[in-house]
Amino acid sequence: MPTRTIPTDQWSEFLDSFTREQRTRAVTIRVSDRELGYQEEIKRVPLLGVSADMEAGGGPKIEVMVGTTELDHTTHSVINPTAVRLLEDEGGEPEILELEAYDGSKTIVVLKPTAYGEPGALVERD
Repeated sequence: MPTRTIPTDQWSEFLDSFTREQRTRAVTIRVSDRELGYQEEIKRVPLLGVSADMEAGGGPKIEVMVGTTELDHTTHSVINPTAVRLLEDEGGEPEILELEAYDGSKTIVVLKPTAYGEPGALVERD
């Protein structure tokens, strides 16, 4: 699984492009933390977007928004990010977006191929 590390000065542009290409794909968000260990925070929810705010009050942050609509969503924030990595399959398709924070915690966004059947229903592709 090839891994690309995205340079800090390209985070905003990269994440905007990533959002356009991956929006509505079902994702699972996993968090690895030294104190709490490994946890699955969100499972198989459509991705609405990932964005970097380098000028946020309190320091830079990256936000991952998932849900069914802009009004019905959950946001996971990575405070003081230090690394953005994209793991791709052999065909160059994104499999995992890894966001590392200053405290050593990692947010792992696992992408799953999906398609919409009936409105609001996710159907796994073969």
